[in-house]
Amino acid sequence: MGFVTEITENKKTTEGSTYYDFKVAQHTADYHAYVSSKKCGWDKIKKEHPKAVFGIVK
Repeated sequence: MGFVTEITENKKTTEGSTYYDFKVAQHTADYHAYVSSKKCGWDKIKKEHPKAVFGIVK
């Protein structure tokens, strides 16, 4: 599970989808990275795991 902590005005395109880059914090204490960073991989989850579900909680 991850939580969005910051959204930028920078647009990125991955796997044919364009999105505003955002920062995700996960369950590990040392993980806080932008989706576009090489450390992350969130932008490729749908391709690797087609049954993955994303939700927005406000």
